[in-house]
Amino acid sequence: MAVRDAVTAGVTDVVWSLGFAARHAIPLLAVAALPAAQRVYAALHPGDDWVYSWPIEIVVLGLRLATVAVVWWLAQREDDIDDEKVRTFGTAFGAIGDYARAQWVRVLTAVIVAACLFGLLNVVAGPVVEALVEPGRAAEAWGFAIRNLVIIPLYFVAAYGIVRPALRADGA
Repeated sequence: MAVRDAVTAGVTDVVWSLGFAARHAIPLLAVAALPAAQRVYAALHPGDDWVYSWPIEIVVLGLRLATVAVVWWLAQREDDIDDEKVRTFGTAFGAIGDYARAQWVRVLTAVIVAACLFGLLNVVAGPVVEALVEPGRAAEAWGFAIRNLVIIPLYFVAAYGIVRPALRADGA
């Protein structure tokens, strides 16, 4: 694969991830809503130690893992995943490693594009929120809401989009 084709494919992997996230926005937002609400509450009530107590953080961790599971479930419904490649973690990571070695330009391009996208979202989210909401606790809370509702689920989707060709039956 020529370098230009690999770069184009890497950008396409990230664009596919954005489309996947848009198509499945409702389940992704649903699983991200409670952690976002917890972070917003924490920003609005900084003196409340209950917000960061271990039972709440365990629930948030469980919902983060549920986000990964939802992305995987939606991906299996949409893509023709090769069952032999994902039989165990070892075979899945082996397939991803083989793919990354063979298509390193594509993977590197996709990672760079995704990192730039997430950096832009993080940098732009703050000033946009502060322009719309009075600076202070409310702006911080809205910033947490945007990051938890959009950026974190999108991160998991982009991660799948980058390794997706390694796991598909047709390898495309």
